[in-house]
Amino acid sequence: MSGDVGVMSEKRPIEAAVVVDSRNVRRQVSDCFGQPRQVHVAGVIQMLASYGFAVTDVYVGVATTGRTSGSRYLAESLQTNQRYAADVVSHPSGHVLEGRLVERSGPHGPQLEEKLVDVLCALQVARLAQQIKDGSRGGVIIVLSEDMDLIPSYEFARDLGVTVFAASNDIVDTRAQHSRWILLTETALTLAAGRPYGRDLGSGLRRRMSQLLTADEYRSLRFKAGQRVKGAVLLQHNSGARAIWHEPPASYRHSKGALHDLYVHGLDWAEGPFPRPVVDASPPAGRCAGLQEGVIAQSPTPTRVTVQLPGGVTKNLSGATPGTLLVGMTVLVHVEGAGRQQAWRLVGPLDARPPTPGWPDPTLPLVVRAISAASTPGARVRAKILQTGQEITLQPPSEDRVQTGHEYAAVPVAHSVVGDGLHVTAVAVSSRLR
Repeated sequence: MSGDVGVMSEKRPIEAAVVVDSRNVRRQVSDCFGQPRQVHVAGVIQMLASYGFAVTDVYVGVATTGRTSGSRYLAESLQTNQRYAADVVSHPSGHVLEGRLVERSGPHGPQLEEKLVDVLCALQVARLAQQIKDGSRGGVIIVLSEDMDLIPSYEFARDLGVTVFAASNDIVDTRAQHSRWILLTETALTLAAGRPYGRDLGSGLRRRMSQLLTADEYRSLRFKAGQRVKGAVLLQHNSGARAIWHEPPASYRHSKGALHDLYVHGLDWAEGPFPRPVVDASPPAGRCAGLQEGVIAQSPTPTRVTVQLPGGVTKNLSGATPGTLLVGMTVLVHVEGAGRQQAWRLVGPLDARPPTPGWPDPTLPLVVRAISAASTPGARVRAKILQTGQEITLQPPSEDRVQTGHEYAAVPVAHSVVGDGLHVTAVAVSSRLR
């Protein structure tokens, strides 16, 4: 076995230049953890190493210019972006693509918009593609963004024979006709952006919320007040949860940073796919409406799970961060509305995720190599983890007819008992790497 492992580990990482749409990736971090954070050059390099890449340069698009006579809000936001840009170029591999920040009037006050950044990112993709085409640099291009406006630049690179990977925490795996893709996992994004505030992280925080919502006894939690928005108060809990208090009493006097003992009453999804607790000063009259417990039946894609609910109901739900859920785990589901207007959402797991043999961190991808071929696109194959030589079953991308020797980044999604041990089934979280 040791000789086999040595042979499997011989291939060098794939050289890559990276283009980052910083605002887009900041939102991806928020979707995954409930809190936005910027990625950093050293973190991006470390993150992509786990997918089998050796990053040479990181080009970050960020809005650093704007009206000097603008509002205080605009001025402070520009200063924040300029500090971030300075941090990017302080790394030997970091480069900044400078866009413009503008202020617009919105229905709830001033709003900031980035201008030129997506165009600058697209131009940088085209520039890198031309350099790879003419041989002045090698490797592939990775774009950290899920913005569809960048797709023409991917297709331009493809016409030159240059490979582009679009990288995001979601959706890019459905656009395989335009580029190759990489799905960014919880641990991967933590490497790139640093750990968000709070005791719990990502799926762990979702689990804590699920347990609070299904507890037999209601207990108050201490929250710190943040901004007041449209009559509501935004709050932070030390677990990492960001909550909303929709209707404080008439006697309430807002003070940012003040502590309040509040009860969780339900969930709010207005800010995106990460649940936000709805809180109030009084205990809830009963369990939050619309909650159902179910069991993971399968993982048809890296970011979707099939959940078996009471009464024989089955739902395919998004919001599953790759590697965080296994078949057989119990999860909490929230449904709002009625009839065709129902919205079904995955809240999170109710039980701890069992460890996976061979995967110290199941949400950090490992590179695997196919050791059998598939007869049809998307068919499962046998594969080995390059790092250890452990044999697994691999669910490849639906568009790929796998051949022996193809390599992918993957995370585990199921265990099965085989003889005296456990056999792991993993799902690809990247297009074919090579």
